[in-house]
Amino acid sequence: ENQNEFATISHNIIDKNNRLKTIYGVIDEERKININIASRELLLALLEEFAVNAAQDIVNNILIWRGDISDNDKIYEKLGYPCKADNFSNIEELTLVKDITPNDYQKLRESITTYGDGFVNINTVSFKTLTIFAHGIAKSLSIDENFADSVATKIIELRDRNGCFKEKNEIDIILTGEEEENIFNKLMDSIIFKSDNFLIEATGNVVKIRGKISAVYNRKDKRILYWHES
Repeated sequence: ENQNEFATISHNIIDKNNRLKTIYGVIDEERKININIASRELLLALLEEFAVNAAQDIVNNILIWRGDISDNDKIYEKLGYPCKADNFSNIEELTLVKDITPNDYQKLRESITTYGDGFVNINTVSFKTLTIFAHGIAKSLSIDENFADSVATKIIELRDRNGCFKEKNEIDIILTGEEEENIFNKLMDSIIFKSDNFLIEATGNVVKIRGKISAVYNRKDKRILYWHES
């Protein structure tokens, strides 16, 4: 057996204790934040969570790139390429957004997607990503984000105790005050219980040649939505 030859399918995620964890196999895209559909508040919560500099400006630049607001100042033309004014085709396209650095992209890439309808799978979402969703809701309702932290923590603790949820009435947590209730109710409008889009990343090594294949498969339509070899 050649020790220099191998193939593996794995993904890195951040667990609820903010530690890097490797998952082997496919991973669903609905556990992530869809940057094509995310609101201004959710995008801001995402960037702030990962300590991205100039977060407010970058949110505006994302919305301009998506076509949500006009590029009146021609910021992309000044960078030497046209503003897309449409949805992101893939997450790598985020690197074209003004003020996003390569380091910013690397911090964000495991938590974002361009697939799905913007709903989050409550059974597979990480604590970190659920907290970001809750923070986005808190921002939209002008509620202190500490209440969002509490709601996300209670949901994940219940899931850890009882396992996967099948319907919303199983997410029976004790809410403290109107603020938590408002965040929880709006969050419940944004969840699903199973996913349709799955990322598969396979890495192989033969002698000194290393290759990687990334693909996104939609099980509902039974087709490959994305394929990339490097």
